[in-house]
Amino acid sequence: MRKMERALPPAMLREKLPRFLQKCAPEFQDDARYRDDPRYLRVWIQLMDYVTDAKPLLKKMERNGIGLKRASFYMAYALYYEKHKRFNDAEKMYRLGIQK
Repeated sequence: MRKMERALPPAMLREKLPRFLQKCAPEFQDDARYRDDPRYLRVWIQLMDYVTDAKPLLKKMERNGIGLKRASFYMAYALYYEKHKRFNDAEKMYRLGIQK
């Protein structure tokens, strides 16, 4: 991903990145070695920027144990709730992240 970011001009990167993320995210979802890898988690979180509703991605990550030991997972989930004005749920997610 970093190689793509360095090599491609911004306009082409915006065009190619969503498809790359869509292919990359499910590629390693069953591989336990990558579940809490911050690089892999970044792929999922970036993918959320390119979908209309991030909730299915967050649920899939939860089911597959992706990022559950990383603060950025809980932050992304809480931001999803904040975006939908579900502030109590966002606060619960922040607290859960702190707890984990």
